[in-house]
Amino acid sequence: MISPALEEMYEFVGGKHVPCDKLISNLRDKTFYVTHYRCLKFYLAHEMQLVCTHRIVSFTQRPFMRPFVKYCNEQRQNAETEFESALYKLLPNSFSERRARIRESASMRDS
Repeated sequence: MISPALEEMYEFVGGKHVPCDKLISNLRDKTFYVTHYRCLKFYLAHEMQLVCTHRIVSFTQRPFMRPFVKYCNEQRQNAETEFESALYKLLPNSFSERRARIRESASMRDS
């Protein structure tokens, strides 16, 4: 099910709709939909109707990696070899990727 506007866009560009299992924008009802509060504010500002709230997840956001990233940037600037420079460039990325893997394995629906 796609909107008439999207159908018109497909006709204009000469493409076709390919159904898939990924989360995509459509006009269907969203039941048990997990979203960030900023997205919810956006949806409500654009006249989406909120019928029922099943549960609320709260969390705090803080820049906990900032000191480490600053340290790595300083070490990169003071690096004497190309290896050291590359090492301190990639270290923050490896921690970020690790955090992303942990976040992907956690399920918000099980709680």
